[in-house]
Amino acid sequence: MRKSGIGHEASLKRKAEEKLESYRKKIHMKTKLKKTGFGFISSLLWYVLWYLDEMKLEGDLRRSQRACQLDNIQVPREAWYWLRLEEETEEDEEEKEQDEDEYKSEDLSVLEKLQILTSYLREEHLYCIWCGTAYE
Repeated sequence: MRKSGIGHEASLKRKAEEKLESYRKKIHMKTKLKKTGFGFISSLLWYVLWYLDEMKLEGDLRRSQRACQLDNIQVPREAWYWLRLEEETEEDEEEKEQDEDEYKSEDLSVLEKLQILTSYLREEHLYCIWCGTAYE
């Protein structure tokens, strides 16, 4: 762990929480904009902004999932805690179809998954993906 001044860790934690809150506010504003319907251009702008934010959230989720794979455990709490392996054998194809429902967890959005994994990493491992700090 890096040495830092008094209050530095609290500042990093606060910044990470502010960033997460900013994501929530953007999503809320975009939903509100979509409901008011300001025409085609605003809809297109909304979609582009939403898409860019969604890509950023998915990137952060993948970073969190990679961090969870370093847990030194054989099976994660939830299937989506880990990245899905791209390379699969033919035998795995049949098993893949059976596990499809567990892995997709479509009842959770990317933001909700990110919030859950962020809490897990902070509580269990005292680690934050945004500041890259492991706390003691």
